[in-house]
This record gives sequence, structure tokens and C-alpha cells, in this order.
Amino acid sequence: MSDQQAWMQRLDDYLHHRRSGGKAEGGIADAKSIVGRWIRFALEHSTQPGVPEDDLLDRWVTEELDLAPNAQDGYRSHVRQWWKWNEGASVPTVSGPTQRLERLVVQFRATGYPGEDDQKHLLAREQHERTLRSLDEVSYEDRGDIKPVWATSNQNYGWSGRQPSLDQAINNATEASWSQIRDCLAELCFGSRELRQERKQTNSRVRGKGYDYGKCGAADDHKSKWGPPACNCGAKVRYKIIKADGHKLRAEKHCKETGAFVWQGQPVDRSTGEVQKDWVPRGEFDDRIDDAVRSVHGLGYLVATKLPAICHPGNFVPLYHLRQHSNEGQALGKLDMIELLDKLELFDVDEAIEAQAVVRLHEELGDCGAVIMRSNNMLLEVLRPCFSDDGSVDTFGMKQFLHWLAERYADDDTESDDDHDDDGDEPGSTGERLAIALGEAAEDLLCGVELLNDIVELLEDKGQVILYGPPGTGKTYFAQRLAKALTGGTHSLVQFHPAYSYEDFFEGFRPQVDGKGQMTYELTAGPLVKIAERARANPDQRQVMVIDEINRANLPRVLGELLFLLEYRRKAIHTQYRPESKFSLPPNLWFIGTMNTADRSIALIDAAMRRRFHFVPFFPNHGPTAGLLGRWMGQHSPRQQWIAGLVDAVNGELAAEMGGEHLLIGPSHFMKRNLDTEGLRRIWQYDIEPLIEDQLFGRQDPIDSFRFDAVWKRHGPGATSSNMEPGMPDEPAGEFEQPSDADDIDSQDGE
Repeated sequence: MSDQQAWMQRLDDYLHHRRSGGKAEGGIADAKSIVGRWIRFALEHSTQPGVPEDDLLDRWVTEELDLAPNAQDGYRSHVRQWWKWNEGASVPTVSGPTQRLERLVVQFRATGYPGEDDQKHLLAREQHERTLRSLDEVSYEDRGDIKPVWATSNQNYGWSGRQPSLDQAINNATEASWSQIRDCLAELCFGSRELRQERKQTNSRVRGKGYDYGKCGAADDHKSKWGPPACNCGAKVRYKIIKADGHKLRAEKHCKETGAFVWQGQPVDRSTGEVQKDWVPRGEFDDRIDDAVRSVHGLGYLVATKLPAICHPGNFVPLYHLRQHSNEGQALGKLDMIELLDKLELFDVDEAIEAQAVVRLHEELGDCGAVIMRSNNMLLEVLRPCFSDDGSVDTFGMKQFLHWLAERYADDDTESDDDHDDDGDEPGSTGERLAIALGEAAEDLLCGVELLNDIVELLEDKGQVILYGPPGTGKTYFAQRLAKALTGGTHSLVQFHPAYSYEDFFEGFRPQVDGKGQMTYELTAGPLVKIAERARANPDQRQVMVIDEINRANLPRVLGELLFLLEYRRKAIHTQYRPESKFSLPPNLWFIGTMNTADRSIALIDAAMRRRFHFVPFFPNHGPTAGLLGRWMGQHSPRQQWIAGLVDAVNGELAAEMGGEHLLIGPSHFMKRNLDTEGLRRIWQYDIEPLIEDQLFGRQDPIDSFRFDAVWKRHGPGATSSNMEPGMPDEPAGEFEQPSDADDIDSQDGE
């Protein structure tokens, strides 16, 4: 790692310090950009970036950057705060993969791990382990009790997906086949029947009684009652006080390299004091997993990995897929995580070689026990030093850390965590990438980039905007395309409707069916909680939620106390289902709503809601939609330009007839390549006329004046010679071009 990368690590620590001190994200982003550029400039001039150098700073802001006086003061202020923070600190040294990994784990823990949901996962694991350890006693009638172990749930010690084939195999099993399934699953988790029986008999005599301390291999009064010590390294170890045959004994815990208690040569479970007679070297799980998948119908490698992970949590990182992608596009499988750690240069040389070998093995063999265990063991060994506490190994923390890492670097094209190029004005920076993305979006949307910049400024101000106007003006398409530009591709979309509720949007209790077919209720996160958690876990990555038809729902009922949070973004409050914890909206979470103003059955937003949103008008005769159809026709079907003129003329008449612009005809209806006269007639007759009839209900003469034939006579290509395009017909008949893809809606199709 270079000196620049080492200083960029120091910059990360500085930004974390400012964020923990309550500084606004905007100020932190400015500091990241300005100080990052200063670090590079200072190193180029053989100067330590953390040491005050006023002359060089003045030269940088006046000559190198040529900033305006006000901007110079801002840059100097950021750099001097950085200098002050660095006072007394040593020059950062180049660190290796282990140090960088440790630093990332510290940042991960600062996000709040372990949280309430993590504890629920761990409690679920304990419950499932009890179920699996009693497999030999599960009767045919109670065979459904096993299914919750792999049931789809938000807190079930890792997600394993729906398993309909396995559920069906258990439901349809005969008594004889259930006995076989039960034995196969028990052997997968605990070894052969003989080994399980021996363990059961041993545990009837051995129970945990507490802890004591000593040295590995040291002699004492009870040594004759143990098996031979694992090693004689003399390291400090903790002993488990157990009771066997009425006598107190001490079971020696091996050194960290061995990592197990023993009694008479057999490992002892640290939490229960039970002798683990079924303990086997890790390599034996390769065959166990393969044998179970071959023997049990419907059992795949995913569940075959989860079951032993539940029973032996210290030996398995609870990632059950080899390859997996989340709904947001993050790669979350074991092999994906190995590739990510390799990409971020968090492996040493030997580990990097092993990573490549594991990936090649999967390419050769596909999913199998050998690849599952080899990839699992590699992650376990690399992460163990950062997730070991007093000898115990937090494998669930490893899994959560890897998910956090995948989300953080999901859209990152850099080679490692230490490459910081987020300067606001340099090529490849966040600012330039956003400018490029907005420019591309403006081209797709056929609008000026100034409009998009204005909306971004509005989002920076309040965090939420609403695009409002009549149907067919492209509001939904516009909102999604802008969200894509702001986030780099990933955003959330929800649509409100009259039946939508607080529980649907935020969180609420949802019915679940347990293994016995009984109905239970579980608190389930809605789309808002999910995107808020994603935003909070990735504070440097913008998240956008598009809410389509926002005014179709009963907003006070759907939003509840969230109305407060929309206005006071820096506050945290207790919500309906969180009486013991608070919820807040992260500052990097933005909302873009769309609102239809034509449907009189939809309640418009009240003044309280209006205060919380900026409103951007989308009307065919002004704003971003004005002239849109003509621009689209000019780009995609130049010979159809006259259609845009017809629609504009009719909209002028409608505005006068109805006394407003909320009921005008949107351009999206007509954005079809090679639209001929007959196609135009169908659109008008079956889409436009019903809309006008609804708005002018009971007024037959105005309705008739907007029928297709009447409109054609007034505004068609042959209505006046001055409006005719060369080669256009004088009456509504015939075709101008044979459509090659008549039903192709090229762009803004919808609200």
C-alpha cells in the first residue's frame, strides 16, 4: 500500500470522527473531497498532508485551483480543521491486509452490530439446534416440527429461501420413509446413529457447572481423570467445571489453535457442558453434505449447509449459498465474498492463491460438499482473528460483516477500500459521475439538464419532491430515470393505493404458519424500513425511493408518525411498533413521488403534506413536458411531427373549455414509432375520448367537438395549407409508413 493510500485511511478515520460528532453529511462530503485533493497535492510536493503548511496551502487555493476568494476561505477552513485533528498523531504507516481488515471490522461494528435483529437470529439458532438435537425422538406425527428450521423468515439464522420440495417430501412421507429422512438429517448434523447413542449416554452423566482458569498442560490433582492434554504450551486457558459420576472434574480447554474443551479425551460443548462425542474433523462434513443431498428428496445444498451450521456454529459461517445475488444486486454467496475480499486486497499472498483455487474448484466440480467446506473454512480462518472473543467465534458476525461489505462496495469500481477518488471536480469523482449521469438522463428524458439539477437541489433541501400533473405526462418514467441517475442504478419503487396501510409501507405484524400448521404473527419490515436500513449501512451511498400515485392512499394513515420525520430529518422518534427503540430517516435517503391531478376521486395533498415536499409541475403546455411530444417525434419519427401539433392544439382548446390544465392530454399516449392514421384514431377513440367524456360529463356538444373526426377536421394535416407537411394526406385515411413495430412504446409510457 502506498503512502497516499495510508493517508487516505487516515482521512477515513477523520471523516468517521466528524460523522460521530454529528456533522451534516453535506459537510462531511465536502471535507472528503477537499482534504482528499489536498493530500494528493501535498504528497506531490513532498509535504506531509497532516502537518500545517500555510504557504503551500495558499499556493494551492490561489494558483493551482484558482478559486474565488470565498471558495478559498472554505478550502482553507477544511484543511486547517484536518491539520488540527492530526496534531500529535504520527505519520501513518503502510498497513497490510490484516490491518485493513481490522479497520473495516471496526467500522462495521460502529454501525450498531450486534443489534436487536441479530439477537433474534441467534435465539432462533438456539431453538433450531434444540429441535435438531432431538431429531431421533421426533415421531411420525410430529414430523412437521422440523420445517421451521428452514422456513422463510426475517430472523431465522440466515435466509434459506422457500423449500417446497423438501416440505412436500416430509408431508408425503410414510412412517418408514420418515424414519429414513430423520436418520439422514441426524447423521448430517451429528454423525452415525452409534455415535449419537454413545453421546446420549455420556451426557446423562456430564453437565456443566461453571469455569476456572489455569495453564495449558499444567499438572493438577484431577489430571488423572482427564485424557492427555492437547499441548503443553503453557498458555492461559479456561477450564469448564463439570460433574461426572458425582465427582467434580475439570475439563481442559485447548489452546486457541485447538479451540475445544475435553473430558476424557472428548470435546465438551462450552455452553451446555455436554460431551460432543459426535465431533469430527471438518473434512468429514464434505461427505456428510453430499450423502444427505443424495439421500433426501428435496434436500438441496443450501439446507444441507444450514443444518450443520446451526448445530456447529463455531465451525460454519452462516452463508448457505455459494453464489447468490440479493434483490438489490449485491453478490452474497461464499464464493462471491471470497472474490470481494480478494478484490479489496484483504488477503495475504497465500490466501489469495487459495481464493483462486477455491473458485477454480467450483468451476470444475460445481456445487458439492468439498467446495462448500473449503470456501467456508477459508472465510472462517481469514475472519477468525477479528471475530474471536475469549475463545468463542462469532460466525454470525462474520456473515453480517460480509453482507455489510458487499453493500458498501456493491457499485464500487475501485481496486480497494484505500483508493479514494471522490473529489468533486476531478475525472471519475462522485461529482463528475453524477454530472455525467444527469446528462445522460437528460438526453433520455428529452429535457434540459438544468431541470434535473434543480430537482437535485430541491432534494438536497427537503429530501423529497413530488412530480404532479395529468396522466400520460411521463411522471413515473421521469422519476425512475432520475432515481437511476442519482443512485447508479438501484432504487426502490412502491405504488400507493386506497388499501395501502402503515403496516404495508413501514412495518407491521404479518401472519406466518409454523411447523405444526398453526398461525402466528411476526413483525415484518416494509419497504421503507428496508431502504432506510440500507441507507444507514451505506452513509456515503445515496438511496432513492420512488412512490408512484402518492395521493391515491390515505397519507396520514399510511405515514403516521413518519410525517414528523419527513420534516425533521435529524430527529429520531418512537414509532407504533418500536416502543423501546427510536427510528429516523437517514439523510442520504430521498423520496420522489408522483401525483395524478386529473382523477377527481383522488384526494389532493393537504397543506401539512405540501409543507414537507417540493412540487414540480408536469403539464403538457408548460414545464418539462411542454413540447416533449414534438421533440420525441423529431428524434424517432420525423414524419409524425404533425401529431404533436394536433395534440398541442387540442390541449389549448381543452384548457379553455375546462378552465384549467389539470385535465390535458399527456404526450405518452402517442409515443409510438411509425404511428399511422388508423393507429392514431384507435388511441383517440379508446383512450382520449373516454377521458374527455368523463371530464365533460353531461355536456354533449363539447364532447362531440373533441371526437376524432371533429378534431381531424380542425387540426389534421389537411386542415389548413399552412399547417400541412409535405406528403401529408388531407383526410383521415391510409397509412403514412408501414409500422415495423407498431406496439413499441419507446420511452415515457405511463404517468
